[in-house]
Amino acid sequence: MTARASTLLSKLDNGSLSREGRLEAIVDLLCEFLPIDAVRRDEAIVWIEFQTAARTDESLAETSRRAAAQTARMVEVIVESAQRRGTLAANIDLVLETARLTALIDGLTLRCALHPDMDSASVARDALTLHLRTLMQQRSGAHAE
Repeated sequence: MTARASTLLSKLDNGSLSREGRLEAIVDLLCEFLPIDAVRRDEAIVWIEFQTAARTDESLAETSRRAAAQTARMVEVIVESAQRRGTLAANIDLVLETARLTALIDGLTLRCALHPDMDSASVARDALTLHLRTLMQQRSGAHAE
């Protein structure tokens, strides 16, 4: 994930992508967190089981907290970089939008992993894209809803 993020950031920096292309690249990167294929679905199930076990097994709790913090930090870097490079609106609240995007990814992960028949990979991707589009269009004093 870190290697993919570095590649994305260099593409954003070199100016070779349009604003829409930058959005698509960010969505592609964030989809790495989502169980949109069999391998990632298996990984998500392991993640869910591990997080559940960490709630009652103190020996797992620190690893769980560290993993959650690393995921949030990666999302923060992506949001901050996209904002700085003009893909997302300049006035978004970085802390709030990192929390919202992380929560959206977590929720989509749970729904797609536990109920793949109800929430498909394309719906998850579309939800993520729509959320990011609202952050592209946000203006001063307005909040995406």
